[in-house]
Amino acid sequence: MSTRAVSTAATLADELFALYLDREPLDATLWGLPGHDAEVPALTAEADAAYVAALESLRARAQSLAGTEQSPAERIRLAALLNTITAQLAIVGLAAVEYTASALAVGDGPALLLMHASSTKISTAEQARDLVTRTHAYGGYIDRCADRLRIGSAAGRTPVASLAARAVAQVDGYLQDDGPDPFSDVAPPADWDGAAAWQRELQAAVETSLRPALRRWRDAVSELSGRSDDECGLLHLPGGAEAYDQLVALHTTLSLSAREVHEIGVAAVAELVEEGVRLGSSLGLDGLAAVNEAVRASMVGADAEESMESARRAIAAAERVCADVFPAPLPPPCVVAAMSEHLGRTGMAPHYTLPAADGSRPGTYWFNATEPATGSGWDLEVTAFHEGVPGHHLQCARLVTADEVPALQRYLAVNAFTEGWALYAEVLAGELGLYSSPQMRLGAVGASLFRAARLVVDTGIHALGWTRSEALGYLLARVPMAEQALAAEVDRYIAMPGQALSYFIGRRELLRLRAAAQDRLGERFDLAGFHGAVIDRGELPLPAVAVAVEAWIDSLGASGPG
Repeated sequence: MSTRAVSTAATLADELFALYLDREPLDATLWGLPGHDAEVPALTAEADAAYVAALESLRARAQSLAGTEQSPAERIRLAALLNTITAQLAIVGLAAVEYTASALAVGDGPALLLMHASSTKISTAEQARDLVTRTHAYGGYIDRCADRLRIGSAAGRTPVASLAARAVAQVDGYLQDDGPDPFSDVAPPADWDGAAAWQRELQAAVETSLRPALRRWRDAVSELSGRSDDECGLLHLPGGAEAYDQLVALHTTLSLSAREVHEIGVAAVAELVEEGVRLGSSLGLDGLAAVNEAVRASMVGADAEESMESARRAIAAAERVCADVFPAPLPPPCVVAAMSEHLGRTGMAPHYTLPAADGSRPGTYWFNATEPATGSGWDLEVTAFHEGVPGHHLQCARLVTADEVPALQRYLAVNAFTEGWALYAEVLAGELGLYSSPQMRLGAVGASLFRAARLVVDTGIHALGWTRSEALGYLLARVPMAEQALAAEVDRYIAMPGQALSYFIGRRELLRLRAAAQDRLGERFDLAGFHGAVIDRGELPLPAVAVAVEAWIDSLGASGPG
């Protein structure tokens, strides 16, 4: 491939990333990338059409490069580019905003704004002024969310009534809360003489634009008819079965059918149940029911501060050993902090956010201190390793300043890669001896079982027609989590079809690639080198990860089938 062609491929990646930031300015702010802090998503048919046209033009230009002779690095970059274009086209076409109303921050709507409000930090007067402009614009954005739901409903694409009701309750909870408002309770830039006037302007924007729009949204959603819990899967919507096939491909990045994913899950659940029962017996627990009861009990009554401190210790222990199995540079330490009460009350699970590129916010593991459940009992360490180190934080934060990697591959998550890595990190933590007790090891097995069960339940709901109660019943019988947490998980799968497939499928593929590399390299296999090959090219579809690993093997002089 010529130098000019390589440059063109890089330019296309930059063009695509710029298009994405124009479309999703809230992500730009979350990532600390300047230029979009005053903007909100357009959410109009005209904006969708313009985005699709730009994507199709980029795809044609990218495909013109695909037939040229390429190095492995160029093939990887092009694969990432084409995968993102295909994914973005699918996302626009699926138009989830027209049939999804949820208290979980899984798409456009009030929950997304509440999540962003919980992490808003500003350091300059310009950012402060932009926040006022954006907060005024939130009113129109929320109105357009309601408009899109009306459009979907008119076409027979309705939200699930129970999820919509919980979203309405979340908005009511915010509107009725007389405590600090997360949208206006934002610290001004230090030593700024305009702070007092700015805070008045921000509060006025909340009161005159955002809150009235949220009331209108609540009323609009309350008036919509919705699907029952017995028809919560995509197959109950017009074109829903075909849409789910697209989502399986989007979230796994592999050529797997929903039925194949379902069967992989059933087999993995059986293996992990056996492993959990075996480990439980060493703790005097007789059978799966006893194991699940003990793990669930460990999450009851957890002290949030103690749990967060334990998570900090677990992540610090992982950070101390990672230098031996990862190439430099390791990222700065991962911060553990409590998510906002508004998010915590929804039952949101612990999660991670990237450090801001401008240094204003560190990579953070957000713990639910309002309703501690997941990540507070015997699953405390596995959750910390997943969200922090060697999971999301190690994989993502090390790339924020890696300018040699296209921004597209540093910021735009490929779920099968990102979540597959985090589950791989849970396994790696065990191999590194990081679990501090048999109870914590059992919690890790339970976490793996949970992710395997997701394959069964997500496909069950959206491809096989399972009801919400059938999905919850399947999880309750096998997964060691509290019913409330599992119910929230089922709601997540309903609201975000296919995303939950990415975790276990990604882990499965990464472990397969590692085993193949070990087989080919024998004593020359180097774990740090393998990890560098996997994560240092950024966010990739799984077939491109395989190319990266193959290139690393070849660089060591290995030969033979992989």
